[in-house]
Amino acid sequence: MSENAREVPMNEFGDRLGDVIGRASMLGEVIYLTVDGTRVAKIVPHEDAWFRSPA
Repeated sequence: MSENAREVPMNEFGDRLGDVIGRASMLGEVIYLTVDGTRVAKIVPHEDAWFRSPA
């Protein structure tokens, strides 16, 4: 997986959704969503994703 990563605060995510998805899909970047500087979620390119199966 690419470690070309950046962080986006959750309060900016809605306004930057297109940019975030474009960077993940076209540039292969990993984007961490943060709340008060703490990473709470991660957006990765589809090729790098793994999927959880229901328990």
